[in-house]
Parts: sequence; C-alpha cells; structure tokens
Amino acid sequence: MELNSLKQQVSEWINIEQNRLHEISLEDVIITEGVLLSIGKIVSQLMLLYRSDSLSFDPIENINDKIPCMGYWVENSKDLVIYISVDSQSRTIIIPQNGWMLRNDITIH
Repeated sequence: MELNSLKQQVSEWINIEQNRLHEISLEDVIITEGVLLSIGKIVSQLMLLYRSDSLSFDPIENINDKIPCMGYWVENSKDLVIYISVDSQSRTIIIPQNGWMLRNDITIH
C-alpha cells in the first residue's frame, strides 16, 4: 500500500485529520515495557492465524524487525499510532503520550 493512502486510511480509522499525523520511524522511539507487552499480544494473535513462527515473537525486540509496521505521532496529543500488518490482517494501535518517548541518541533535522 502506498504511504499516502495508508496515512489517509489510518487517519480515517482513528477519526483524525490527516495533516495531524506525522510519520515517525519506530527505530527512533522507546516504548514502555507494559505497552510493548500489549503490542506483543496483539501481534501474536495476528501471527497465530497465519504463521508458524508466532510463538517465537518477542515483543521486547523492535517490532519493525519482525513485522511490517508504520508509526505516526499525533499533533497536539503526542499519541503514537502504530499500523501493523500481518498478511491480510492489520491493526491500528494508539499509544498514549506517556507510553513512549523519543530516544536520546537520535539527530532531529
């Protein structure tokens, strides 16, 4: 799926204006352990339907290395929105501002 159409679709799913969503690399964020465990449960459920390696999924690892996903932060609220796709299934997860932060060792341009 093209990134612009994905962004539009995510904005419609969460009922927010598309211009308030800003793409962010998930490699540049730290997600709290509790939120990672919740994401791991969701991903495991998706993978269980389609893949035999679902039992080896470790939610503490960077999810971007294991499954296709996109991240967006929401202007004003600073929520993080993660779009996860496993085969024909997809989920959008909203992480509140207190569940994530930018890594200290990145360079912002």
